[in-house]
Amino acid sequence: MESESINMKKPEKQFIAHRRKDGVEQSLASHLTEVGEISAQLAYKFGVADAGKLTGLLHDMGKFSSDFQSYIGSATGKIRPDENKYVDFDGLKGKIDHSSAGAQWV
Repeated sequence: MESESINMKKPEKQFIAHRRKDGVEQSLASHLTEVGEISAQLAYKFGVADAGKLTGLLHDMGKFSSDFQSYIGSATGKIRPDENKYVDFDGLKGKIDHSSAGAQWV
């Protein structure tokens, strides 16, 4: 009898970075990775590619917060108005600090 391996790994939560005007969502992990690579390429010209990559990876770290995820989830319709985590996304637009968390961590 062959033994089957069972994946007991907990499914990862999908954090959202943003949704484009055409409705396509980008995961936060994908967004940070892509910005990190672009930042590294730009910083390479000055001899500090690693610092550039780190800066890109951390620039939106605050989007991992529950406040931002409630905001983006409400704005994109992933969180319905009858759910507890729903927020007034129109009133919160531009008011949730998501950019200073990376600097504070450093």
